[in-house]
Amino acid sequence: MPLDGGIMSIQLRRTVGAGAALLFASTLSTASWAQWQAGRITTKDVSGTTSQYVEVGSTRTPAGCEYRLQLPLAWGINEVSGDRGPPRRLSSASCANPSFDFTSGRELEEQTAYYWSFVARSYAIANLWITPPGWPLGPIAVSKTGVQPNVIGGGNFATACFPIAPNADGCMRVWPHEGPKIHLEAGVLTPELVVHEYGHYAAGFAYGHMDAFGFSLPAATGDCMKLAFQEAIADMFKFLVMHDRRYAAYAGSDGFGPVAASHSARGPIACGDAYVTALPVQQAFQQALWGTDYSRKIVVNWRANPLDTTKPNDPHIANRKMANAFTYALALNRGHRIDQLAGSLVEWFDVNEPRRADAIRKIFGAHGYLVQPYGAACTAHPQCASFRCDNRPGAGCVAQDGMCPAGGFCTTHQQCRTGTCKVAAGSLRGVCTN
Repeated sequence: MPLDGGIMSIQLRRTVGAGAALLFASTLSTASWAQWQAGRITTKDVSGTTSQYVEVGSTRTPAGCEYRLQLPLAWGINEVSGDRGPPRRLSSASCANPSFDFTSGRELEEQTAYYWSFVARSYAIANLWITPPGWPLGPIAVSKTGVQPNVIGGGNFATACFPIAPNADGCMRVWPHEGPKIHLEAGVLTPELVVHEYGHYAAGFAYGHMDAFGFSLPAATGDCMKLAFQEAIADMFKFLVMHDRRYAAYAGSDGFGPVAASHSARGPIACGDAYVTALPVQQAFQQALWGTDYSRKIVVNWRANPLDTTKPNDPHIANRKMANAFTYALALNRGHRIDQLAGSLVEWFDVNEPRRADAIRKIFGAHGYLVQPYGAACTAHPQCASFRCDNRPGAGCVAQDGMCPAGGFCTTHQQCRTGTCKVAAGSLRGVCTN
């Protein structure tokens, strides 16, 4: 098993059973002392408190072994800490697999912060920090710097998360002298909060969307759009992770109910309240992932074979395709424009999943993102999913340079991945060809 195969090891334990898995993990980890070892963690879950197996930091000591709530790998989880003194660690003379088993209080919240950070990290490695289908510009560079979850309370939380602390239960900071940190307010910590704040790291920091110092400059300076963008991508990541947990981890049981897609809303491009401005793209993404708009008049075809109407929608396919579109949008957009992010999500479906694209477009359109595919008539860039309009008479929405696949609409060679746009004499409308 590779060291970055955390999600693989979780699934294996579910398959072979807790006892056999414990033996497997214990045997495997002897080759990687001072890195990680399987342990049992009591954690808050969506439907209560449960006990789960997960890798934790393991270090050889003269007296045996010491265990920490950390994962010292690429995209690691630095040791969970807070404002209560030294982090809690476990020791074992026999180096037996540890059990972080507090069932209440700050200790339970620290265990929860670690476990759900691990779940979010495993999802991101498998589905987000990848080069998605349809991405033509080479490997996507993302930061591999680890993140530290902190469970803190009272005035310390207010200071750490200034100026948003009075209205928030968590925040993400990246001060240069200490690296990325997730601050979570003690007493109100939930799995969803942990995954949302991890989303700022996974979809924000890793892709270069965070402020240079990690401070909440948008809120402090009135740059509402930037904060709205950051909040939107963190929640979109949370939807993906929790949706995956419902279907992959619990085989579709009601242990993780669907995140309710609330009312449709049209969001202005101009920003007022950052959190309100983030809602339209969050809700459109949420509804597309779950396969229907709020009124159930628009239904996304998430069947494995879109032409086979005898089969039900497959939530695993929905999750993977939405994650691919999300990764595409995160890598393509650097300007903190929510409308452009929404357009890129639709654009990915236009190019890679045309049989599903119409329903996705309608859902996003119902939330105010009326973006058009390649070739559609346009007069301004924001009208196009690609955010690029060739407004000459007879032209239309075109791809960004190098993004249009063979067979796609084009007006210049530069737009095509192949480098060739075949345009008929006397026309502006062409097709990318090999």
